[in-house]
Formats: sequence, structure tokens, C-alpha cells
Amino acid sequence: MGLKENIADYRKKMGLTQEQLAEKCNVSRQAVTKWKSGESEPSIAKVRILSTVFNISIDELIAGTKNNVSHNNSEKLQIDYSMLSAIANDLTKEYINIDNEFWKLVLLENIYKVLKTKYIDSNEKVRDEYLLDNTKLEDRIKSTKLFIGNSCFTKELFQEYVDGKCEIDIVFEKLFKVISEKSSKVIEQDDEKGKSKLARAYCKIQNILVKMKKYEQYSDTKIKELDTEYRSLVIELKDDNQMSNIVLFYLQEIQEAWDNKNISLLNELSEDWWKLKSFIWGKITL
Repeated sequence: MGLKENIADYRKKMGLTQEQLAEKCNVSRQAVTKWKSGESEPSIAKVRILSTVFNISIDELIAGTKNNVSHNNSEKLQIDYSMLSAIANDLTKEYINIDNEFWKLVLLENIYKVLKTKYIDSNEKVRDEYLLDNTKLEDRIKSTKLFIGNSCFTKELFQEYVDGKCEIDIVFEKLFKVISEKSSKVIEQDDEKGKSKLARAYCKIQNILVKMKKYEQYSDTKIKELDTEYRSLVIELKDDNQMSNIVLFYLQEIQEAWDNKNISLLNELSEDWWKLKSFIWGKITL
């Protein structure tokens, strides 16, 4: 199931109405309705609130499954730790872009949870073969080679284990703490970005496109109101800001499709606009 289905499912399991869930998340009931229909998705900050309300992890809310991998299960699934280590290594680098930084960190955290099972058992005890007392320097270098062989934030942490300064379980504790801090920082930044003029304009355009595609259901009065809303947004964005000018160029395409009531083109523009979210979000400065 996807995020919208999971929100609806957990809401029902908690016995909450849409109004009650909206109150707990400090949003309108209409916002919850849009989450349910898939018309919009909750912000990163709201996803975290939802996971708290439902008393589940963020990955459970997103994917609908618990991340509870034991060492025996890992062996049964024949997990390729080397491949996962390489993927984690790449994800820590800035040039890897997965929609936005927060979801990349969620993915990274879950990969490290699996990698952790190589070194630490289900009782949170370091496996004998990785204890400092049972290893030599070359053993520790070999077992953490992929973590040490990059310039990301993991290198310094795993180097402490290689140098014999701490056990590997301490390294993972510090690692998850760093990821959590980075996630919190991203959430704070996204909350601030969400208040910006460009972010508000992005959301307005998305909502307007959704309405435009349903124009046949509207009365003439509502169509005129929608047209007025759209033209007001165009006026609001007219300034010397480079990103605003890029958005205005896109709005010209929307205007042409809207004038001709070209639903097919409006659908295409709506899909393209959603794909541009990451690009536009990345251009918002605080």
C-alpha cells in the first residue's frame, strides 16, 4: 500500500475521524481528505507528526511494513552486505538526488539498520568476530572498507572502530544519531521553505491545475473565479526573481491550455509540474 492508503488504514485502526486526525496534525479536514484521495501529500513535518499519532515508525507509515531484520533472517534472505554498503556509501554523497534530502536520509537509515545486523545480533550484542579484543587492525580495516573508503560523514565514525577507540555498536549508535540530527535539520529547513513566496506559489499552481482539469463540473461563476485566481497568481509572481520568471514561463503554457480547455494538455502539465517540485524546492533560499 502507498502512503495515502496507510494513513487511512491507521486512522481507522486508531478509531479517529478525519476531523480528529486533522486536529492532531494541526491541519484542516480538507487537507486530510486530500491526503486520502491522493490529491496532495502531507509535508515532511506532518509525516513525522502522523507517525507519532499512529505510534509507528516513518518507514512503517510510508511502506506499511516493519523493519525488523534478525541475523537469521538476513542469512535466509542472502543479503549482499557489500552491495548494501556500496549503496549506502553513494547515498551519503551530495550528487545523489532522491526527490529530496529527507527521503534519502530515511532510505539511508534503513539500509544501515540492515547493515548493522552483520556486526550486531538481535540482542544488541556485538558478534564475537567483530569485538575489539578478537580483531586485529587489518581485520577491522577489511570489515569496514567500504565505510572508510569515502569522504562522507561515516568515515570518521567507522575510523574510531578501526583505530580501536570504540566497539562497532557505539559507531552505529553515533551514526543513527547523526542521521536523526540531519533529518531534523532538513525538516526545519523545509518548514521554513514552505513559508516562502515561491513554495506557496508552487502549491497554488498545483491546486489550480487540479481544479482546471475538473472545469466541466463547475458552473460559469466558479470557472470565472478560477480564472481570476489564476490571473492574480500571475500578477503576484511578476518580479525580477529568476525562479519566478521560470514559473511564469510555465504559467504561459497553462494559460494556453486553459484558454483552449485542453484537458489532455492540462493533465500533462500537471504531471510535469509535480516532477518539477524537487527542482523548485532546491532553488528556495532561506
